[in-house]
Amino acid sequence: MLTNGVIFIGWSAFALPLFCMPAYVPIPVEYINWASVVFFGFTLIAVGWYVAWGHKNYAGPPTEELRAVGGGVLSPAEELPVKNAVSETEEGALKKD
Repeated sequence: MLTNGVIFIGWSAFALPLFCMPAYVPIPVEYINWASVVFFGFTLIAVGWYVAWGHKNYAGPPTEELRAVGGGVLSPAEELPVKNAVSETEEGALKKD
């Protein structure tokens, strides 16, 4: 799992700016594609936010281990029941036939 994440982040960090580069150089400032600048800006904000807040407060998605020790997540056996599509009156009418 970690390897997949590292590969994905590495490829994204390589490919996104590469595909945002102009087809020819030099290019006038009026025609510059600012997508890579915006991408890196938001990435820096996200990383900064994670370092400042998320690293301490984000526990990650619920896992089976958390369910086993009562991590506050409903186990499949404890999940809320789903109402049947047939109501009780319809069920009684079906039994009479």
